[in-house]
Amino acid sequence: VLDLLNQNDLAQAEKLLLNSLELAPDQNPRVHDWLSQYQQFLADRDLRRNETADKHIAKAKEYIQQEKNEDALASVFRAVLASPRPQDIRDEVWLDELVQLCAAQADKLSDEGKYSEAALILGEIFRIFKDDDSWKKRYEQAGLHASIQGVYGKDSDWKQRLRGVRKDDFERALVAIGKHYVKPVDYRKMLLGALEGFRLFLTTKHLDELFSDQPEQTLALARLVNHTDQKIDSLNKDPHVTAADLRKIYYQTISQNHPGLEIPEPILVDLFTNQALQALDDYTVMIWPDGQRQFSRGITGSFTGIGVQIRINKAKQLEVFTPLVGTPAFRAGLQAGDLIVAVDGKTTKGITRDGAVRRITGKKGTTVVLTIKRPGRTDEFEVPIVRDKIKISSVFGYSRLPDNKWNYILDDSEKIAYIRISNFMKNTTSQLDKAIQTCRDQGARALILDLRFNPGGTLRGAEEVSDRFLSLDKPIVSTRGDRTQSTIAKTLRPDSCSGWPLIVLTSGGSASASEIFAGALQDHNRAAIVGERTFGKGLVQRSISLRPWFGDPEVSLKLTTAYWYLPKGRNVQRSDEAKTWGVEPDFHVDLTPDEFTSLDARWRNNVIIHTSNGSPDDDVLQTPQPPVDSSGPKETLAPTETSPNDNVSRPPVDSSGPEETPAPTETATDDDAAKEPAPIVPDPQLETALLMARLELLLNQNPPATTSQN
Repeated sequence: VLDLLNQNDLAQAEKLLLNSLELAPDQNPRVHDWLSQYQQFLADRDLRRNETADKHIAKAKEYIQQEKNEDALASVFRAVLASPRPQDIRDEVWLDELVQLCAAQADKLSDEGKYSEAALILGEIFRIFKDDDSWKKRYEQAGLHASIQGVYGKDSDWKQRLRGVRKDDFERALVAIGKHYVKPVDYRKMLLGALEGFRLFLTTKHLDELFSDQPEQTLALARLVNHTDQKIDSLNKDPHVTAADLRKIYYQTISQNHPGLEIPEPILVDLFTNQALQALDDYTVMIWPDGQRQFSRGITGSFTGIGVQIRINKAKQLEVFTPLVGTPAFRAGLQAGDLIVAVDGKTTKGITRDGAVRRITGKKGTTVVLTIKRPGRTDEFEVPIVRDKIKISSVFGYSRLPDNKWNYILDDSEKIAYIRISNFMKNTTSQLDKAIQTCRDQGARALILDLRFNPGGTLRGAEEVSDRFLSLDKPIVSTRGDRTQSTIAKTLRPDSCSGWPLIVLTSGGSASASEIFAGALQDHNRAAIVGERTFGKGLVQRSISLRPWFGDPEVSLKLTTAYWYLPKGRNVQRSDEAKTWGVEPDFHVDLTPDEFTSLDARWRNNVIIHTSNGSPDDDVLQTPQPPVDSSGPKETLAPTETSPNDNVSRPPVDSSGPEETPAPTETATDDDAAKEPAPIVPDPQLETALLMARLELLLNQNPPATTSQN
């Protein structure tokens, strides 16, 4: 029926439905109204998308006439996101000319050592042509150089960040990897990644504190680049590399410091270690002594900050993965996909996640000023945010009642309820049980569960929530690894919502625990999935102490030790080699930038609870905690690679597996978005889920007629 409505065939959709069911006479008009309203919604949406795309294309051409090519590119980016037929835009001849001009400007910026600016341009080109690997590679290369500048350049905090780093830590990490890694270790890949990262470091411009322009230093640098190239060439010809080979070259690189350069040893250790681990996988990471405080805070789930998950994206830029609902960051208007280009006026170019945490966090009541670059906008703007203690909630209804309690009923006539889960954490299940009971009290007969932009959380949380919606003794998830004991989790109780049709909403930002829940319900045919394909994170990680003795500064390795699998045996992990990943929706519906902005505004408006005197200072914050299991810190899922810090998330260096972010980085707003409220537009994913829930209820009441043969 939905497919026919999307093909603009209302008559056939209605005929199919009515002929399949034995409906009471009073039901026919109601069904007709549902179908015709949905088809009209689709027509209005298509018209709105075309009008928006046309507006942005006209603006792009205007910018081209003014020779404002980067502004024109931003407008094209917005048009591609808005258009129902983006390929028509990509095929325009004038766009190819614009892209070549912008790419030439990006090359010029890279030649001048302005890698971050180059990455911004190349990033928008890549998002327009995201199936083109050549743009992906150029975008990533500029971002890598920008990262090196920020991590080790004159404005970086590498001396503080690398305090207490010792060269033997890498050797202990290699031992732990050999014992516990999820699959056989590719030491050749690790060594090649380390050497290529070292070469990238040597060829990055403007590392003034480390390399001067003195002739003898320039010559020494050239010799070292040549020597590294020879090692890489030799390695490319030798497929056999052992852990001992990797260890030997590591110590050669660290110990034989290079005459004329004198690179600080902590930098060499950090650089080699990070690049080798990154080559191993996107999630395994070393936590140096300076990062342990933030790591411990994240494990306990107690933090004071602004309430935002951040990531280092593929271009090595500091990016908002998602503001946490109801926190200072959320109320200040930060959006998923925002780039944080400065903190308190200091650039974040190439910053590490730990460096970002140190700058953004602070004492309760103090203010931090973030400078934001929003995709699709040409200007940067400052956002002051007052740090606060984050109070935690992860379960939300559809709207507020006059007494500030949640209203969960979305469709009062059919009694269809709506619950949104923003994270899976230790107390999510108890919150959900209360919400389900309230739904019953409000007369619910069907339920829409919204997991959009839910970054995941704990394995236990996913199991417990799944247990509420599946019948007894059904498999939920299993874990397997080459060097760890396999496990399987099954339901321990009957379905608490038996008889209720279930629809689950997902997005590209639904990750890890969200994927376990959605995938388990899909595999058991308990729920229909509506929205977008999920993020693709199917890992379990373990934190391993590398200095367990008392009194020594702690260093730990966060290591991938297992994959998890859905009931039918699927692993959702996304990688460059994977052709499929994530949980595919049963009915695919995407969001345009305007629709995302409208959804974001509705969530923001609903989340703040006002006290009786209406003072904003007395608002109770409803916020999810970091998706880390505070009761079991040694083993967690790798959702958006949660880091420990002020709920700061460290998605893998490749963050989203490779080009897209889990949250909607491909959202854009008009240039005037900050000056006037965005228009409220319908939510197409929720509208589709609502129609599906209505039809499911209809099917339950009027099962399709069956025929028997004698």
